[in-house]
Amino acid sequence: MSKVTTCRFAAVLLTVFCLSGCWRGRDTVVSVDPRTDDVVAAASAKPEQAIRFAVAPVLSPEKSFSAYRLLTQYLAHRLKTPVELVQRKTYIEVNEMLRTGTIQFALVCTGAYVVGDREFGLRLVAVPRYRGMLTYRSFVIVRRDSSIQNIEDLRGRRIALTDPLSNSGYFYPMYLIRSIGEKPNSFFSRMLFTYSHDSSMLAVEEGIADAAAVDSLIFEYELARDPEQQNKFRVIHRSPPYGINPVVASPVAPEGLTANFRNVLLEMSSADEGRRVLQLLRIDEFTEPPAGLYDSVRRMILTVASQDR
Repeated sequence: MSKVTTCRFAAVLLTVFCLSGCWRGRDTVVSVDPRTDDVVAAASAKPEQAIRFAVAPVLSPEKSFSAYRLLTQYLAHRLKTPVELVQRKTYIEVNEMLRTGTIQFALVCTGAYVVGDREFGLRLVAVPRYRGMLTYRSFVIVRRDSSIQNIEDLRGRRIALTDPLSNSGYFYPMYLIRSIGEKPNSFFSRMLFTYSHDSSMLAVEEGIADAAAVDSLIFEYELARDPEQQNKFRVIHRSPPYGINPVVASPVAPEGLTANFRNVLLEMSSADEGRRVLQLLRIDEFTEPPAGLYDSVRRMILTVASQDR
């Protein structure tokens, strides 16, 4: 095993060990001063001095930071208020911070929004449009050289899942297995939570998992970023389309602040600086969520939740 492969293998193992809770607890906070554009990794400012914006861990933390730091800078400029980018390891932690008002806004996964809306009134702010679409799918992937051809072939195998609140990385694969008359806990030999979609892909690549359920947009992004990965994976199942990961507001965030935050996002595609940030994020624009966008995923998640009880 080469030195590079050994390091990557160790990184995957470290990610999988997150299931034990060793990563949970402390915020990673980046504060952006709108006057100087300084980005400072430091202790959190007082709540009245800054807007706190979290990014749920769709990508591994180092990738999320580099991608969303520019968005944080843009928001600080437009809102004329310091904005803190907060990163936590799990969707559950981000939802808890939204519930208590520890953070005002977040970009969360679809499953986290649906659960948060039902449990404590999480509010939709805006949704990103990606390549003209407001939807994505759950992909079940395997290594290209794997003998696995379909979902039934996963019986007795190991699957990498993203997070217990992830739609594409948990709720949909659980729904899928139950739809063929099986129970996930007995169907799979092991279910591993990796807490980011790119880490799930790496778990499959390195043989820690036989398959993974991942966000189609993240999967396509990773393949576009590194075309060599196209020779490493096969997609054996594609879900129906579901509403894309939204930007949400805490139910205790002031209405005026929420309206201003929404307007800044919606107007990004009309400003030169905003369009540059959107291009780097690979987003067409932020827009108002159409009625019914999350109806199908709500029904599916409710079905899974009732069967898990």
